[in-house]
Amino acid sequence: MATLKQRKEFWETLKNFDGKNYAEEVKTISEMVNKLSPIKLCRYRSVSPNNLEALRTNKLEFSTSDYYDDPFDTFLHIDTSVIRREIKSAMTNPHTFEMLAFLKEKYGLSIPNEILTKITSDTNFEFAFNNAKDYIQKNVRNVMRKTMQSICFSENEYNETLWLKYANDHKGFVQVYDMNNTDALICGTLPDCTKCPMGDKSFYFYPVHYSNTKYDATNFAKWYAAVLMLNQIAAQGVISESTVNDMIKHFPPNIWEREKITLIKKHCHHYDEEWRLLTAKINQNPDNSKLYIKWIPSKIILGLNMTESDKSLVASIALQAGIKEVTEMYINDNDNLADKEYKR
Repeated sequence: MATLKQRKEFWETLKNFDGKNYAEEVKTISEMVNKLSPIKLCRYRSVSPNNLEALRTNKLEFSTSDYYDDPFDTFLHIDTSVIRREIKSAMTNPHTFEMLAFLKEKYGLSIPNEILTKITSDTNFEFAFNNAKDYIQKNVRNVMRKTMQSICFSENEYNETLWLKYANDHKGFVQVYDMNNTDALICGTLPDCTKCPMGDKSFYFYPVHYSNTKYDATNFAKWYAAVLMLNQIAAQGVISESTVNDMIKHFPPNIWEREKITLIKKHCHHYDEEWRLLTAKINQNPDNSKLYIKWIPSKIILGLNMTESDKSLVASIALQAGIKEVTEMYINDNDNLADKEYKR
């Protein structure tokens, strides 16, 4: 089980990555994850038609952060004083007009010179700053929360808070996954996997770090905002997509920024003991359904307050799904949660 200290060490290592030696960074982070990796991961579920169907098919769907209950999940912390200072510097720099004029000529942009003059006028500073701040805060944050996909797990199947929060007050169940059983991960092993975006297994497990010290994503946010604005301009037919792609090639790559933004949560959530499965893919399936992986749980644990009919239903679906072990929660002699074999 990863301690808070170990999670912090992981985070500090990740935070210092700049992508300049990407292969070495991947090696370093992989070694750390392997060292910290728990023997099992757990998913707390309520009894609902969607969750029962996912159980039957061994599907784990990726969710975007805008669906999570925490409004600060994958939330970009932006230092507006930096944005203000950089806009002020650009608008008072005598070479800014020349640079914009050069870009206009290079990419064949149909922007009148009077517009360029207005853009670089420091008398228009507050208007420019407020527009930039609002655009970054509203658009970039929202886009990030809608595109960063993950699946959340806990290290602990006896976490009372998570039983209350995600398993409907102990009326749901927990899916337990054996991290050492590679045969249970179906992804990439079936003929249909070639048609699935996740068939190449481009997903990775990471521990979540808990801290009240925010990660400063200002630099990432401003470049991401530039990408969004260029794509919006291209969509209006002002410039071509190829021109946008050529311009973006000169932007900083911002490697690891999505992971940094996603793998830190406020300290008050440390009880989750969370790990996340992340994918860099932002596209859904061709039919617009959610991305998913297929992974067979090693066992299912039935909740303490489940009705007998729900227990029987979940147990029978687990049997159909090829899950060999079904247990049920009880309170042991030490007044702690424990699980025992479920008698069908």
